[in-house]
Amino acid sequence: PTVGPPILSHNNLDLPLPEMSESERRGLQELMARVEDLRARDLRTDGATMIRFLRARKGNLDAAEAYFRKACEAREKLGVVRMERDMDLATYERIFAPWWTRGGILGVGKQGQIIGFERFGRSYFPELMHALPWDVLCKLDAVHLTRTLAAFEEHAMRSGRWFGGSILVLDLEGLGWEYCTAKVCRTYAKLVEQRDMLLPNTLQHILVIRSPKVFSMIWNAFQHLLDPVVREKVEIVSGHDASLAVLRKHMDNRIIPAHLGGQMKINGDPFCSLLLGSPSKEPPPQEAIKRLLDMAAGRLSEGDAATPTESARSSSSSHLAVGGYFGLGCCFGR
Repeated sequence: PTVGPPILSHNNLDLPLPEMSESERRGLQELMARVEDLRARDLRTDGATMIRFLRARKGNLDAAEAYFRKACEAREKLGVVRMERDMDLATYERIFAPWWTRGGILGVGKQGQIIGFERFGRSYFPELMHALPWDVLCKLDAVHLTRTLAAFEEHAMRSGRWFGGSILVLDLEGLGWEYCTAKVCRTYAKLVEQRDMLLPNTLQHILVIRSPKVFSMIWNAFQHLLDPVVREKVEIVSGHDASLAVLRKHMDNRIIPAHLGGQMKINGDPFCSLLLGSPSKEPPPQEAIKRLLDMAAGRLSEGDAATPTESARSSSSSHLAVGGYFGLGCCFGR
């Protein structure tokens, strides 16, 4: 059967919740009552949503409510509350799909947590940052984040497990000096801030692997821009052996891509390109960037735009379901 992208419900859902103390449970109930007015705008106020915002503000009800209302305003501005109805997905999802986020969901870890993987070193973020307007970057990422949250919730419903203890693996192989500018750090920090509002308190660990020497300079310039809650979850390792060791600490060898020393291959490919996107050293083609900009500006319709070639789709597309987990790159989130 044809597998489409997961759709985020705009209705409150009865999803599995994490273990909570009695005081936290009472705080959650009060927070849900405080924001009930937002249901009239199709905004989710269920327990699985509100507990993440409550924990993102360490139980402070006033701060959690303010943060949630701010996040709701951002979601409405971006058009992702009911994006299948309100957003131009031909522009912000389908046309640029092979080149936006090179990553996917590998499976579940040793503790049953979702494992996401992103080839950040091959993301060409500096080039995209210079080529695309900020609003286009934000919408591309917001669609990606919304699909990711929908996939996480779908897994929670199927497994009966809380999805808030997930792990993100950021592979920095290929990252170079072009990332070492103040503008790149500031822009990516702003994108992380948006990601945090759209998908808060979802990650338990952020494993940064195959870190090159240049990353120490980037991290020193970038880490103070992150929320301390996010920063505390980051573990950075360099080299093949150390990277493989930290992966094996959290997941079985069978879901570690073979090019990193694990057993996972997709159709014999050790890089798992169908799931994780292409490991290509080539940046997105100018033709694809121009097509995206023309569609975003209304100069081109989806029917008029040439679609990515089959070879590009097969090597780069992040829109493939493998092993029951929707192939979407993950994200920062507190």
